[in-house]
Amino acid sequence: LPPDAVKALQAFVARGGKLFVCYSLANGISELLGVRRAGWMRSGENGRAPIAGLLKVGAGLDGQPEFAPQASQNTTVPELTGEGEVVACWADKQQNSLKVPALVRTPHGLFMSHVWHRDGRPAKRALLRAICASLAPELRDGFAAADVPVVIFEATDPEP
Repeated sequence: LPPDAVKALQAFVARGGKLFVCYSLANGISELLGVRRAGWMRSGENGRAPIAGLLKVGAGLDGQPEFAPQASQNTTVPELTGEGEVVACWADKQQNSLKVPALVRTPHGLFMSHVWHRDGRPAKRALLRAICASLAPELRDGFAAADVPVVIFEATDPEP
């Protein structure tokens, strides 16, 4: 991200804003969110089953489904650098945990360790609603009243 964009996001978080960051942690964002890249994993390597979705951990997010399908060929392996918790781990198609964090929550937002695949599956939409309500609790009532569409903006990190 350009330095001006990082400064704008820092100001946003300082005013109480929260971020939802997926897969890549650009310079300045890792520190801002409180998550660092501890490694990288290819799906199915080292005898693990292939990644098939996100499995809820503990209490998770309000409204988070127990399992949200999403295949992945690879994933960042995140590590919290401060306060926070893992709310989902990657799981295989039998919904057995692969013990690799998929979604972590910190006081400044959420980090998903892979890109968000858009699809119309109910569990995936429920997870996105739970993520949005976690970031902006005032949206929760609107989500309960209707199937509210969510717009996702994507940015590409120029580095692999």
